[in-house]
Amino acid sequence: YFAHAGLALAIGIGAMVNALLLLVGLIRRGAYTPTPGWGRFGLQVVAASALLAVFLMAVTTQVNWLDFDGRALSRVGLLTLSILGAVLVYFVSLLLSGLNLRQFVRK
Repeated sequence: YFAHAGLALAIGIGAMVNALLLLVGLIRRGAYTPTPGWGRFGLQVVAASALLAVFLMAVTTQVNWLDFDGRALSRVGLLTLSILGAVLVYFVSLLLSGLNLRQFVRK
């Protein structure tokens, strides 16, 4: 029943391990030297992701998504509100942690 979740988890863990091994290899070869600020940035992203996970778990437990038989418009509306709420929680938590989002916009 939850095979898709296991597959997504395995892919995510594999990607994280691959990225970590790449980072370690680049640092050992001297091809990459992290600049100051990456640690703080990582903590800000992890904190925002944790708050996002809490929000999504709360939405998941409060809404019975299978109870919307025949009411597709209600289901789409609630899903849209859930997605917009998740976006809001993530970016507001990044802003409150002190991250300047404008630095990611190309000029």
